[in-house]
Amino acid sequence: GKVVKTTDFGAFVELKKGTDGLLHVSNVGPGRVGHIEDVISRGDTLDVIVQEVDKERGRIGLKLVAKHENGSLVQPAELIERAKDAPPRERSERPPRRDGGGGRGRNRGPRRDG
Repeated sequence: GKVVKTTDFGAFVELKKGTDGLLHVSNVGPGRVGHIEDVISRGDTLDVIVQEVDKERGRIGLKLVAKHENGSLVQPAELIERAKDAPPRERSERPPRRDGGGGRGRNRGPRRDG
């Protein structure tokens, strides 16, 4: 399928017209991928397998088999190795959270004992 969108947590791949699945960053290959964009970009063509279908929520989970590059297939392990050699990325500017932070140090109300 073709990558139609990338996010912090993975990439959405069009499986057929109107049906996308999520390739979670943890399902790209062996090892850890810091940023999905280090290995996959919008417009890339991937071979994926359906790993999970959640009919209630209408979600399809995918796992990467290979990436098409210049007429050949690149295996996930090679993509991960390339990502390790990528230069460090600058942190992207994120808008502030609506609640003003991550929850540490704020008053959560009275403690419930029992």
